[in-house]
Amino acid sequence: MRNAANGGALIEGRDGLYEVYPGDPIPGVGRVDAIRRQDGRWVVVTSKGLIVAR
Repeated sequence: MRNAANGGALIEGRDGLYEVYPGDPIPGVGRVDAIRRQDGRWVVVTSKGLIVAR
């Protein structure tokens, strides 16, 4: 995950960068359930797990 702002997040995958919002599908990762702060960093919650900021 690169950045989060305005309800969306910029994530990096094998095929490049994706701008995602809750409800969007991410190939190989599932649907985005939420984008939130958790333990001081941004997290994209998907149907198959978490994507966290480095």
